[in-house]
Amino acid sequence: MLWCMALNPSNKLKVTYYVSDEAINAIDEIYFKLRKSITGNKTKINKSLIVEKALILALNEIESGDTKNLTLYSSIVSGFE
Repeated sequence: MLWCMALNPSNKLKVTYYVSDEAINAIDEIYFKLRKSITGNKTKINKSLIVEKALILALNEIESGDTKNLTLYSSIVSGFE
């Protein structure tokens, strides 16, 4: 698997993927709603954190094994059946 990546000071990798305008708008909307709803230190909320947490939740959902009741799994595989 080839990724375009660079190591940053927090030991995270920068990767590049193609996503739709709808996905970009969703990340922006989540970001602004989270920042609006949080009263403490908002500087820790960033779009990378949102994507990272969403991907971990998605992986947990898929690994649960109950593929008939998985929203993410269903939305991905529906186009291939």
